[in-house]
Amino acid sequence: MRTLLLLIPIIFCLYSCRERTEMVTCENNDLYIYTVGLDWSETQSGMSYRYKQNNAFDSLIDSTSVTAYSLNADTSTLALLTPGYDYKIVLPLVGKTFSITRIAQAGQTVKAFTYTKGLMHHKPFVCFNEVVSCYVNDTLLATVNPDPYFPRNIVCISK
Repeated sequence: MRTLLLLIPIIFCLYSCRERTEMVTCENNDLYIYTVGLDWSETQSGMSYRYKQNNAFDSLIDSTSVTAYSLNADTSTLALLTPGYDYKIVLPLVGKTFSITRIAQAGQTVKAFTYTKGLMHHKPFVCFNEVVSCYVNDTLLATVNPDPYFPRNIVCISK
């Protein structure tokens, strides 16, 4: 009887340590917009307008004020833009309007993640659909990803 009681936890441990595969839906990654050559105070009064994608900026969804964060003397971050929409960023102090359209992503929407699950709980797997390009004022710009572990896609807008 004692042997049977010891055998049950051993069988449970062996069963729980087998390899498993999960299908994980990748998350969309936002596009970081940076300005270069503008003072932080010039970008602080900006507005971001989100529109329905590919609709000639006819269908306004919402608008928000830009919260600029100064990175150094002439570079600041303006906004996080979600793919699937078109945007206009208006900077009234410098008299500039930037149209950001066709935000393109690369990557798979679903990935297989294989792991061994034992008695310790595994960390959930996360994957990202990275932004690879967008159009700023009808000019194609490729994005830059400075951190391969946590993708942040960056487009710089210059003065």
